[in-house]
Amino acid sequence: MIKVLVSDDHSLVRKGIMTLLDNESDIKVVGEATNGKEAVKKARKLKPDVILMDLSMPGIDGMEATRKITASNLKSKVLILTVHEEEGYFKEALEAGGSGYILKKAADVELLSAIRAVYREEVFIYPSMTKILLSNYLTTEDNNKINKKNRDQKEKCLSCQQENKNEIDENQDQDDNYSLLSNREREVFELVAKGYTNKQIGQKLVISVKTVETHKFRMMKKLELNKRSEIVRLAIKKGIL
Repeated sequence: MIKVLVSDDHSLVRKGIMTLLDNESDIKVVGEATNGKEAVKKARKLKPDVILMDLSMPGIDGMEATRKITASNLKSKVLILTVHEEEGYFKEALEAGGSGYILKKAADVELLSAIRAVYREEVFIYPSMTKILLSNYLTTEDNNKINKKNRDQKEKCLSCQQENKNEIDENQDQDDNYSLLSNREREVFELVAKGYTNKQIGQKLVISVKTVETHKFRMMKKLELNKRSEIVRLAIKKGIL
């Protein structure tokens, strides 16, 4: 049984969430809090498995409450449930110790999966937020490659120039090959880049998971891509993300 503490300063939101959770046989709401201070107090007292934490609350806000709960060395996992889509909130929440980040507008679809995921000690990130993580990762990765190439250039200039040429040719090939994708393959490409799972893509496009996998395989083969991070890189380059 997953014990959950619901922390939100709006009573209607709390009641709505609690009603949703009460219908699940493996989830039990053990308490509710109306502000960050109360959330910290009840977290220490009730020791829930998962704490649903709103960020914008009076007094101690959800961000500070998350820091205090994390510092208390409790086993409770904090799942941020908020209206804020800004990158700054997202990064700060994870740095504060949050185990997941989900938007309230998606709660009716994603909340149950998110609770179960963080309970299993996984990190749950709402699909649209995945772009932020991957974009930052790719930027760091690109910077590391540039620095390495600069060092190599001093030692072996001709070799480095050839590597740059090959990379440009590869990117050009990917751009050219994108025009070979069918409309359905382009739809799958965009949804994969945005962080959707095969099941979610199937539901959105009203096709089976097996059909999604087939389109995904053909799309990656045409683009000569092997990893999802490469799909995201190309999507950002083409302005799709």
